[in-house]
Amino acid sequence: YDIDFIKDLKKGDHFTVVYDDIYRNGKYSGAGNIIAAEFVNNGRRYTAYRFKQNDGEVAYYSQDGRPLRKGLLRTPVSFTRLSSSFGMRKDPVLGYTRLHKGVDYAAPIGTPVHAAGDGVIVRHGWVHGYGNFIAIKNTPEYTTAYGHMSRFAPGLRVGSHVTQGEVIGYVGQTGFATGPHLHYEVRVDGRPENPLTVTMPKPQPLSGKLMVAFKDQTAPMVARIQMIDNATQRLARADNGRVNTVATD
Repeated sequence: YDIDFIKDLKKGDHFTVVYDDIYRNGKYSGAGNIIAAEFVNNGRRYTAYRFKQNDGEVAYYSQDGRPLRKGLLRTPVSFTRLSSSFGMRKDPVLGYTRLHKGVDYAAPIGTPVHAAGDGVIVRHGWVHGYGNFIAIKNTPEYTTAYGHMSRFAPGLRVGSHVTQGEVIGYVGQTGFATGPHLHYEVRVDGRPENPLTVTMPKPQPLSGKLMVAFKDQTAPMVARIQMIDNATQRLARADNGRVNTVATD
Protein backbone atom coordinates (compact mmCIF):
# COMPACT_ATOMS: atom_id res chain seq x y z
CA TYR A 1 0.00 0.00 0.00
CA ASP A 2 1.07 3.60 -0.52
CA ILE A 3 0.46 4.55 3.12
CA ASP A 4 0.90 2.60 6.35
CA PHE A 5 -1.75 4.14 8.59
CA ILE A 6 -0.02 2.76 11.68
CA LYS A 7 3.52 3.97 11.05
CA ASP A 8 3.29 6.78 8.50
CA LEU A 9 0.82 9.24 10.06
CA LYS A 10 2.25 12.64 11.02
CA LYS A 11 0.97 15.61 12.98
CA GLY A 12 -0.71 17.98 10.57
CA ASP A 13 -1.92 15.30 8.15
CA HIS A 14 -5.44 15.92 6.93
CA PHE A 15 -8.05 14.33 4.69
CA THR A 16 -11.07 15.29 2.62
CA VAL A 17 -13.88 12.95 1.55
CA VAL A 18 -16.73 13.71 -0.85
CA TYR A 19 -19.60 11.22 -0.86
CA ASP A 20 -23.22 10.85 -1.92
CA ASP A 21 -26.11 11.33 0.47
CA ILE A 22 -28.98 8.88 -0.05
CA TYR A 23 -32.57 10.04 0.41
CA ARG A 24 -35.67 7.87 0.23
CA ASN A 25 -39.10 9.48 0.06
CA GLY A 26 -37.50 12.78 0.92
CA LYS A 27 -35.81 11.45 4.06
CA TYR A 28 -32.10 10.97 4.60
CA SER A 29 -31.30 7.25 4.79
CA GLY A 30 -27.51 7.19 4.93
CA ALA A 31 -24.23 7.76 3.18
CA GLY A 32 -23.69 6.47 -0.32
CA ASN A 33 -20.62 5.94 -2.48
CA ILE A 34 -17.40 7.81 -1.89
CA ILE A 35 -16.93 9.94 -5.00
CA ALA A 36 -13.57 11.48 -4.24
CA ALA A 37 -11.01 11.58 -1.46
CA GLU A 38 -7.73 13.25 -0.67
CA PHE A 39 -5.22 12.50 2.06
CA VAL A 40 -2.20 14.70 2.73
CA ASN A 41 0.50 12.74 4.53
CA ASN A 42 3.68 14.52 5.61
CA GLY A 43 3.08 17.08 2.87
CA ARG A 44 2.50 14.50 0.13
CA ARG A 45 -0.91 14.45 -1.56
CA TYR A 46 -2.77 11.20 -2.29
CA THR A 47 -6.04 11.24 -4.25
CA ALA A 48 -8.80 8.81 -5.15
CA TYR A 49 -11.62 9.37 -7.65
CA ARG A 50 -14.52 7.07 -8.43
CA PHE A 51 -14.78 6.30 -12.16
CA LYS A 52 -17.67 4.44 -13.75
CA GLN A 53 -17.01 3.16 -17.26
CA ASN A 54 -19.64 2.71 -19.97
CA ASP A 55 -19.81 -1.03 -19.28
CA GLY A 56 -20.72 -0.32 -15.65
CA GLU A 57 -17.35 -1.23 -14.16
CA VAL A 58 -16.49 0.99 -11.18
CA ALA A 59 -13.05 1.53 -9.70
CA TYR A 60 -10.98 4.19 -7.97
CA TYR A 61 -8.02 5.96 -9.54
CA SER A 62 -5.54 8.64 -8.61
CA GLN A 63 -5.88 12.00 -10.32
CA ASP A 64 -3.38 10.94 -12.99
CA GLY A 65 -5.34 7.77 -13.82
CA ARG A 66 -3.38 5.17 -11.85
CA PRO A 67 -5.61 2.41 -10.43
CA LEU A 68 -5.61 2.28 -6.63
CA ARG A 69 -6.35 -1.42 -6.60
CA LYS A 70 -3.20 -3.48 -6.40
CA GLY A 71 -2.34 -6.16 -8.95
CA LEU A 72 -2.40 -8.94 -6.34
CA LEU A 73 -3.05 -8.92 -2.61
CA ARG A 74 -0.27 -10.24 -0.39
CA THR A 75 -2.72 -11.09 2.40
CA PRO A 76 -6.01 -12.43 0.99
CA VAL A 77 -7.39 -13.27 4.44
CA SER A 78 -7.83 -11.57 7.80
CA PHE A 79 -5.33 -13.47 9.93
CA THR A 80 -4.13 -13.61 13.53
CA ARG A 81 -0.49 -14.47 12.83
CA LEU A 82 1.90 -15.73 10.18
CA SER A 83 2.24 -19.35 11.27
CA SER A 84 4.74 -20.46 8.64
CA SER A 85 6.98 -18.57 6.21
CA PHE A 86 8.10 -19.31 2.67
CA GLY A 87 11.25 -21.42 2.26
CA MET A 88 12.90 -24.63 3.31
CA ARG A 89 11.54 -26.16 6.52
CA LYS A 90 10.91 -29.44 8.26
CA ASP A 91 7.41 -30.48 7.27
CA PRO A 92 5.35 -30.75 10.49
CA VAL A 93 3.29 -33.63 9.09
CA LEU A 94 5.72 -35.57 6.90
CA GLY A 95 8.74 -35.02 9.13
CA TYR A 96 11.38 -34.23 6.49
CA THR A 97 12.81 -30.98 5.10
CA ARG A 98 11.35 -29.59 1.89
CA LEU A 99 10.39 -26.29 0.31
CA HIS A 100 7.34 -24.63 1.82
CA LYS A 101 5.96 -23.07 -1.35
CA GLY A 102 3.87 -20.35 0.24
CA VAL A 103 2.99 -18.68 3.52
CA ASP A 104 0.51 -19.82 6.14
CA TYR A 105 -1.93 -17.34 7.65
CA ALA A 106 -3.42 -18.65 10.89
CA ALA A 107 -7.08 -17.72 11.28
CA PRO A 108 -10.25 -19.19 12.83
CA ILE A 109 -12.09 -21.82 10.83
CA GLY A 110 -14.70 -20.15 8.65
CA THR A 111 -12.78 -16.90 8.09
CA PRO A 112 -13.49 -15.73 4.50
CA VAL A 113 -10.71 -16.20 1.95
CA HIS A 114 -10.59 -13.61 -0.85
CA ALA A 115 -9.28 -13.79 -4.39
CA ALA A 116 -5.95 -11.97 -4.44
CA GLY A 117 -6.69 -10.57 -7.87
CA ASP A 118 -8.95 -10.80 -10.89
CA GLY A 119 -8.60 -14.05 -12.78
CA VAL A 120 -9.95 -17.43 -13.84
CA ILE A 121 -10.12 -20.51 -11.63
CA VAL A 122 -7.91 -23.20 -13.16
CA ARG A 123 -8.12 -25.74 -10.34
CA HIS A 124 -10.91 -26.35 -7.84
CA GLY A 125 -11.35 -29.31 -5.55
CA TRP A 126 -9.45 -31.69 -3.32
CA VAL A 127 -5.68 -31.86 -3.81
CA HIS A 128 -3.45 -34.25 -1.87
CA GLY A 129 -1.74 -32.38 0.94
CA TYR A 130 -3.53 -29.11 0.20
CA GLY A 131 -7.03 -30.35 1.06
CA ASN A 132 -9.71 -28.10 -0.39
CA PHE A 133 -7.75 -26.11 -2.94
CA ILE A 134 -8.24 -23.35 -5.52
CA ALA A 135 -5.75 -22.02 -8.07
CA ILE A 136 -6.47 -18.80 -9.97
CA LYS A 137 -4.73 -17.71 -13.16
CA ASN A 138 -4.43 -13.97 -12.58
CA THR A 139 -2.20 -12.97 -15.51
CA PRO A 140 -0.33 -14.96 -18.16
CA GLU A 141 2.62 -15.13 -15.73
CA TYR A 142 1.01 -15.06 -12.27
CA THR A 143 -1.07 -17.74 -10.55
CA THR A 144 -2.27 -17.65 -6.94
CA ALA A 145 -3.19 -20.75 -4.93
CA TYR A 146 -5.19 -21.27 -1.74
CA GLY A 147 -5.12 -24.42 0.37
CA HIS A 148 -6.56 -26.16 3.46
CA MET A 149 -9.94 -24.42 3.14
CA SER A 150 -12.92 -25.82 5.04
CA ARG A 151 -15.26 -25.23 2.10
CA PHE A 152 -15.60 -23.30 -1.13
CA ALA A 153 -17.81 -20.33 -1.88
CA PRO A 154 -20.92 -21.58 -3.70
CA GLY A 155 -21.15 -21.40 -7.47
CA LEU A 156 -17.43 -21.50 -8.22
CA ARG A 157 -15.83 -24.08 -10.50
CA VAL A 158 -12.96 -24.42 -12.96
CA GLY A 159 -13.45 -21.68 -15.55
CA SER A 160 -15.22 -19.28 -13.18
CA HIS A 161 -14.09 -15.67 -13.39
CA VAL A 162 -13.41 -14.01 -10.04
CA THR A 163 -12.60 -10.44 -9.07
CA GLN A 164 -10.11 -9.15 -6.54
CA GLY A 165 -11.57 -9.35 -3.05
CA GLU A 166 -14.31 -11.81 -3.98
CA VAL A 167 -14.86 -14.54 -1.38
CA ILE A 168 -13.71 -17.86 -2.84
CA GLY A 169 -13.73 -20.03 0.27
CA TYR A 170 -13.25 -20.24 4.00
CA VAL A 171 -10.31 -21.04 6.26
CA GLY A 172 -10.11 -24.65 7.37
CA GLN A 173 -7.78 -27.46 8.37
CA THR A 174 -8.14 -29.89 5.47
CA GLY A 175 -5.28 -31.86 3.96
CA PHE A 176 -1.90 -31.87 5.70
CA ALA A 177 -2.60 -29.15 8.25
CA THR A 178 -1.82 -29.12 11.96
CA GLY A 179 -4.10 -26.16 12.70
CA PRO A 180 -6.63 -23.90 10.99
CA HIS A 181 -4.94 -21.60 8.47
CA LEU A 182 -4.83 -20.50 4.85
CA HIS A 183 -1.89 -21.72 2.81
CA TYR A 184 -1.29 -19.04 0.17
CA GLU A 185 1.02 -19.31 -2.83
CA VAL A 186 2.09 -16.97 -5.62
CA ARG A 187 3.56 -18.69 -8.66
CA VAL A 188 5.38 -16.81 -11.43
CA ASP A 189 5.64 -18.80 -14.66
CA GLY A 190 4.86 -21.87 -12.56
CA ARG A 191 7.65 -21.20 -10.07
CA PRO A 192 6.66 -20.60 -6.41
CA GLU A 193 7.77 -17.23 -5.03
CA ASN A 194 7.53 -15.65 -1.59
CA PRO A 195 4.12 -13.89 -1.50
CA LEU A 196 5.46 -11.32 0.96
CA THR A 197 8.38 -10.14 -1.16
CA VAL A 198 7.75 -11.08 -4.80
CA THR A 199 7.27 -8.22 -7.25
CA MET A 200 3.55 -8.13 -7.94
CA PRO A 201 2.08 -7.25 -11.35
CA LYS A 202 1.05 -3.63 -11.69
CA PRO A 203 -2.39 -2.73 -13.07
CA GLN A 204 -2.21 -0.61 -16.20
CA PRO A 205 -3.09 3.10 -15.87
CA LEU A 206 -5.93 4.58 -17.87
CA SER A 207 -5.04 5.76 -21.35
CA GLY A 208 -6.60 6.93 -24.60
CA LYS A 209 -10.37 7.34 -24.63
CA LEU A 210 -10.72 5.95 -21.10
CA MET A 211 -8.37 8.61 -19.76
CA VAL A 212 -10.34 11.32 -21.57
CA ALA A 213 -13.61 9.98 -20.12
CA PHE A 214 -12.04 9.77 -16.65
CA LYS A 215 -10.89 13.40 -16.81
CA ASP A 216 -14.32 14.56 -17.99
CA GLN A 217 -16.18 12.58 -15.33
CA THR A 218 -13.95 13.58 -12.43
CA ALA A 219 -13.26 17.23 -13.31
CA PRO A 220 -16.04 18.60 -11.05
CA MET A 221 -14.77 16.55 -8.11
CA VAL A 222 -11.16 17.60 -8.70
CA ALA A 223 -12.30 21.22 -8.49
CA ARG A 224 -14.39 20.54 -5.41
CA ILE A 225 -11.58 18.74 -3.60
CA GLN A 226 -9.28 21.68 -4.36
CA MET A 227 -11.84 24.16 -3.06
CA ILE A 228 -12.34 22.19 0.16
CA ASP A 229 -8.59 21.74 0.56
CA ASN A 230 -7.99 25.47 0.25
CA ALA A 231 -10.65 26.18 2.87
CA THR A 232 -9.22 23.49 5.15
CA GLN A 233 -5.75 24.99 4.96
CA ARG A 234 -7.10 28.43 5.82
CA LEU A 235 -8.95 27.01 8.83
CA ALA A 236 -5.89 25.07 9.95
CA ARG A 237 -3.73 28.16 9.77
CA ALA A 238 -6.32 30.16 11.69
CA ASP A 239 -6.71 27.46 14.37
CA ASN A 240 -3.02 26.53 14.41
CA GLY A 241 -4.06 22.89 14.33
CA ARG A 242 -5.41 20.09 12.21
CA VAL A 243 -8.83 20.13 10.59
CA ASN A 244 -10.43 17.00 9.09
CA THR A 245 -13.07 17.69 6.47
CA VAL A 246 -15.89 15.55 5.14
CA ALA A 247 -18.16 16.85 2.38
CA THR A 248 -21.37 15.40 1.00
CA ASP A 249 -22.81 15.70 -2.44
